[in-house]
Amino acid sequence: MKKYLVGLVAPMLALGLAPSAQAVVTQTVIAGTYPSATQKAYFYVTEGQPQAPVSDTVVASFGNSFSVADTFDTTFAFIIDAIGIGSGGVSFNFSSLASELEFLSVTVKSGTFLQTYLPSGNTNSAGSQAGFINNTFNSDGTKNGQAFNASGIPIAADNLSDPSYIRVVARKITANGAGAYNGSLTYNRLTTAIPEASTWAMMILGMGAVGFAMRRRRSTVNSLRVAYA
Repeated sequence: MKKYLVGLVAPMLALGLAPSAQAVVTQTVIAGTYPSATQKAYFYVTEGQPQAPVSDTVVASFGNSFSVADTFDTTFAFIIDAIGIGSGGVSFNFSSLASELEFLSVTVKSGTFLQTYLPSGNTNSAGSQAGFINNTFNSDGTKNGQAFNASGIPIAADNLSDPSYIRVVARKITANGAGAYNGSLTYNRLTTAIPEASTWAMMILGMGAVGFAMRRRRSTVNSLRVAYA
């Protein structure tokens, strides 16, 4: 029995997500916080139950922090036992160049849905674009971070061999200081009932009966027309 929604940041090779260069740092994380020499990733369910009976709403928090200059590729994978709709986002803010990060890409996957989002390249707050990683700004117009948000993502009922995931590739720009990003995911279960097999059978029989009655009625009308011709 599957016992978790999140808590599985699968190895990159197991998901077919091998890093693009040796300089990229990857990490395997199980539920909770697991510090390493260079980063500390976490992924927690904060509301709801992801396994049957699945809650109508499930919320999870995730993030990572870094203390050295490098590129970090982290996949936050999750298992859930019912289809639904997902939304969420990830962002970071920095107050000095020592803690500045840069999002290189965010990828979201669930079932057949697979989409990679890239930075929009916007230079001011008016340039924010849907479906992109956007810069955020201070009141004086200086950049203070980046943010990504998405909604309406179809969430599949997963299994261990094909988990859903959000994959964040981020770069720590300077060697000194610490940088971090934080995000959240929200799952809403689809509650529309799927008819059972017996219900489908009754519906098919009912439609067949209606079709037979309509055909018989047309035959009667045609016979009357011939009689009066």
